[in-house]
Amino acid sequence: EACQCSSNFTTYMDTITKSLHYCLFSLVLFLAVRPVMAQEVTKCATTQVLDAYELQFPGTKEDVKQTALENRAWIKDNPGSTRTVITIPVVVHVIYKTASQNISDEQIKSQIDVLNEDFSLSNPDTSKIPEAFRSLVANSEIQFCLAAYDPDGDSTSGIVRTQTDISLFTTGDSMKFTNKGGDDAWPPKHYLNIWTCNLGAGVLGYATLPQSNSGNSNTDGVVILYRAFGRQGTVVYPYNEGRTCTHEVGHWLGLSHIWGDDNGTCSGSDDIADTPNQADSNFGCPVFPVTDACSPLEPGVMFMNYMDYTDDRCMYMFTKGQIDVMTATLNGTRKSIKTSPAGCQGVYFVNDASVSKVLYAEDTVNYLSFKPQVLLANRGSASLTSAEVYYQVDGQDPYLYYFTGNIPTGKSQPIIFDQLYYTSEGDHLSLIHI
Repeated sequence: EACQCSSNFTTYMDTITKSLHYCLFSLVLFLAVRPVMAQEVTKCATTQVLDAYELQFPGTKEDVKQTALENRAWIKDNPGSTRTVITIPVVVHVIYKTASQNISDEQIKSQIDVLNEDFSLSNPDTSKIPEAFRSLVANSEIQFCLAAYDPDGDSTSGIVRTQTDISLFTTGDSMKFTNKGGDDAWPPKHYLNIWTCNLGAGVLGYATLPQSNSGNSNTDGVVILYRAFGRQGTVVYPYNEGRTCTHEVGHWLGLSHIWGDDNGTCSGSDDIADTPNQADSNFGCPVFPVTDACSPLEPGVMFMNYMDYTDDRCMYMFTKGQIDVMTATLNGTRKSIKTSPAGCQGVYFVNDASVSKVLYAEDTVNYLSFKPQVLLANRGSASLTSAEVYYQVDGQDPYLYYFTGNIPTGKSQPIIFDQLYYTSEGDHLSLIHI
């Protein structure tokens, strides 16, 4: 019996050893195929960047505060206002030194998809929202698209790629300037500028908060670490589902961190009535409910809110109060983006032309006529070989300019009209249509 027992024990140990070898192999394989962000991260540097702006441009914080007050006033004056879908044109500036930093179009488009899901409450993980908070969520009616036209009116992919000599960028905004190794912003009054690059100091991203001069600022926009942008390609767990950008765009639209950045005193606030008071940021993936000194009773804090610091897989909601603030921003300091001429990728017809800009109009002082020169752009998917362009001045009968030629998709060509005449001095209105 002793021999039989020993034999059984040996067999049992062999089985355990094989199982352990299998488990170890599985663990090694799992770690090999799932990159992990090993460095300690600063999830968001927006507050620190705001501090730096204040030192460089005193009064910045007061301007941001005043804009927030204006948002609250708008919300008060527009209670329960009906929202219509607002689509924000995006330009993504890819700043890269290495091949991996030059992220693919597919990775960029995956981030746009995440933004559209998260801001429309169509993200698959809404099912995880605790019952206690379900009545607080809604569709923001805010959407995003890669811009179809650049500031000159020419067709674009909405993606600008810039090779740089900079190995590691700081939060000092160098990536936003061509002469500093980055790429200049497109006009913020018409575009949401997003820069992806290799950010240092463990920073995942940061954003500029709305203020009175947002539409004219050459630093306005969002910056994201290339390894935390989108949900495919170079992204690294646990910031591999695109929520860093959702968080930062929330800032760009006027939202504060959900805990009010008060270092646990419970005296600060994000000024949103339907987000619970919270002592500090949450990290990792907490299990509901989580209570703290500021919200000691259940349901506790809203750690799954996009404006907290939890892992991407554990944040999945904005509240109605937060949506009100973002809507107010888009009807206040960022309202010009609602009438942006940037258009959206994917909105094309086979035959689609436009007069994208006036290039030149001869000096008309002391003259009763002029010859305008304009840029004819092909926005269609087929080559533009002919077009009828009507033009007029001061409500007179329109003239016809008949274009023939060959303008490829996404290209433009200058055209010069015949003389236009008017009958008196002063200001005049010319209309051009195709």
